[in-house]
Amino acid sequence: MKKLLCLSALALGWSGSALAADGSSGCGVGWYIFKDKSLLSSSLRQITNSALPNTFSMTFGTSNCAKHSIVHNDKKGLHFVEANQSALEMELAAGEGELLEGLAQTFGCPTQSLPAFSFTLRSAYTELMPEEQMSSRALYQRISETLRDNPSLRTQCSQLAAREDIG
Repeated sequence: MKKLLCLSALALGWSGSALAADGSSGCGVGWYIFKDKSLLSSSLRQITNSALPNTFSMTFGTSNCAKHSIVHNDKKGLHFVEANQSALEMELAAGEGELLEGLAQTFGCPTQSLPAFSFTLRSAYTELMPEEQMSSRALYQRISETLRDNPSLRTQCSQLAAREDIG
């Protein structure tokens, strides 16, 4: 009976890793312990990752894991626009203000790019705000697209190139 139980557990471990080519058990503590790219190592990584409580490290990317979508900062700019939309709309029209500076920070723009950031958005104000009542999501997406269309800002603002539209 013990042999059957051991063989079943081993078969479950092997079957999960055998299906996944060897990028397999992906990440987690198991990768630090079993580094070979073999079926046995892959199986042992899977078992290790299942046995050890590494949910935190896998979620937050501290064990060679990509960050889970719930912890990405991609929505930081959207939340900023949602919280400050009416005042931000006035600053977009003026091309200056603390909220505009804060928005630039959410895109990872350095201080020296702030004049170009502000000028780009002020120049595009009529395209950004074609409707009187616009959702925060629509405004944020239009701002992102406008900034991405500026080659200088696309290279200077670290979060701009990596950020995808939020659908």
